[in-house]
Amino acid sequence: IAEKKSLNLFWKFSIDNQGIISSINFYDSVDESKNEKLLYVPNYQASLTYFLSMNNHALEIDYLMIGDRVTQYASDYMPKILSKNFDTINFAYTFKNKSIKYGLIFNNIFNEKYQSTYGYPEPLRTFNLTLEYFF
Repeated sequence: IAEKKSLNLFWKFSIDNQGIISSINFYDSVDESKNEKLLYVPNYQASLTYFLSMNNHALEIDYLMIGDRVTQYASDYMPKILSKNFDTINFAYTFKNKSIKYGLIFNNIFNEKYQSTYGYPEPLRTFNLTLEYFF
């Protein structure tokens, strides 16, 4: 039996072809069988995104922050593990030419080491090329 409550705040401001999107989520959760916070549910999660589009070009910069969370319950053999908060900055650029959209995405620009799941590190800096065809 589990319970999760959340408070979600979202804000968007834009003028013409650019803007800022901000969101913050606060979580209160409990695994009632253990009387502990639910595994992997952070205390908070926040993001701040700037976007700009001009003609056929689009740019997006995103800051993501995930709060502390329990990733392992304590037992007779294992200690309770509280994973630290982490944050990443991501960047995306796209160019659309007629019916084709080209994209370049940089995730985790500053090469931060973090784990969203205990024992499974997330990728460091990654680069993605995208290609979309519209018909």
